[in-house]
Amino acid sequence: MAKHFYNEAMVQRQADAVLGRWGADSEETVAIPVPIESIVETEPYDLGILWEPIPEPAGQMILAGLDPSERLIVFNESRGLLFDDDPFLYRTVLAHELGHWQLHVDQAVLSHPLLPGFERPYQFVCRRGDDAWEERHAHWFASHLLLPRDLLRALAGDQPIRSWPDMYRLRDRCQVTITMLRIALEQLGYTYVDDDGQIHRSQREYQGQERLF
Repeated sequence: MAKHFYNEAMVQRQADAVLGRWGADSEETVAIPVPIESIVETEPYDLGILWEPIPEPAGQMILAGLDPSERLIVFNESRGLLFDDDPFLYRTVLAHELGHWQLHVDQAVLSHPLLPGFERPYQFVCRRGDDAWEERHAHWFASHLLLPRDLLRALAGDQPIRSWPDMYRLRDRCQVTITMLRIALEQLGYTYVDDDGQIHRSQREYQGQERLF
């Protein structure tokens, strides 16, 4: 498997290109919430979505895996309750796995036949808490795909974030996990959450408050 170097700006450009291509091909206007299933299941990706149990090594939680040879994104059926309890986790993980396909899969080897009897060849799996570089790439891709920053700016400008209820209302409009939304808003300077979970207008405001004490 070839190794790739990406910084976040490079990943953002790829996510923007995916959205631009989908908008042109579908003749639809790209808007939040981004139609991630439609993007995944249509040209040029044509990825299927499947639910089945995925074995988990001790101490690891696997949410999904990518089977490039079968062009499948496989969600871990054993973690179905987690997806039921966490609104929009499914969409977030789906975009994450598309990120692996876009950024990391070697398209040249996809036609190689598999030996009979082998288990499903997950080239990438989405593990909770995994901070490997390829996982960071996929996180960045999912964030910029589901929360195009220009569209998020427009939404956040109409809906100031002053409290957790404000943030959850915006999350429901964007249909992403609250963690993904919080990080994106902090990047844009629209809010800042301190270590105690308190929401501030910005990190600069928070640091100014600290200096007062």
